[in-house]
Amino acid sequence: MILRKILIANRGEIAVRVMRACRDMGLATVAVYSECDRAARHVRMADEAIAIGPSPPVESYLRIDRIIDAAKASGADAIHPGYGFLSENEDFAATCRDAGLTFIGPTAEAITLMGSKTAARRAAMAAGVPVVPGTEEPLADDVPDALIVERARQIGFPVMVKAVAGGGGKGMRVVSSPADLPSAIRAARSEAGAAFGDSTIYLERRLERARHIEVQLLAEPRSQWYGLASVDLAGPQGAAVDAVALTPVENDSDVYQPVVRADLSAQVHGDESHWYRVGHSKPLLGILGGTYH
Repeated sequence: MILRKILIANRGEIAVRVMRACRDMGLATVAVYSECDRAARHVRMADEAIAIGPSPPVESYLRIDRIIDAAKASGADAIHPGYGFLSENEDFAATCRDAGLTFIGPTAEAITLMGSKTAARRAAMAAGVPVVPGTEEPLADDVPDALIVERARQIGFPVMVKAVAGGGGKGMRVVSSPADLPSAIRAARSEAGAAFGDSTIYLERRLERARHIEVQLLAEPRSQWYGLASVDLAGPQGAAVDAVALTPVENDSDVYQPVVRADLSAQVHGDESHWYRVGHSKPLLGILGGTYH
């Protein structure tokens, strides 16, 4: 399908960046805006602009129906969600598809799959992608602490207690010994339940000297996958905020990238499920002493 007009379902600098790329590609752009953004830069920069509601995002930028209506009214071929807002909302991706619009992002099925860390781990393992050792199934509230402690011993301390849902470092605890695990489980469950409405957890081995390497992937539907820039996120494993991001990775061409690119290419091209149709960052690698997870 040839795209000619893109609606950007976002605001501010995020929308501006997408519009710049569209302009370079000769694509027309449509902005959406709430009442408070009527004179915003992204509105002035777009070829067209459509109001979608009052200032609160829940009444405008998070209203799937209004964004779809705006796309249809403008004659847009596709919707780019930017990041944040509805970019990782599986219902939005599915609604775009059902409305005959191209969603520039992961499929609804991929978003659903990646929304659960344990499901994502299982999918990665099924595709042959190396993962950090941990529990394959979610640990619900009714799983006894004693059983979780035993699983942690099998994985090897130190371990990370992690929320299955959500992100941003919430529902996450580092545990160095079996004696500390029950209290960490309670704290992680409580925080995850309050933040995400889901207190399910899982365990993952703590990598003490890991490097968090992400490889940017770009894919064409049913066609080619491309490995783009590598990024070294300098925060430790489990950090809520990465303090420094470096690209390309130090010693990228000499040490990591040949291995990473070759292995990732084989794994992604061999995965017929095609988790992600278009650009996404894969945080797969924690490099430790020449190996990666």
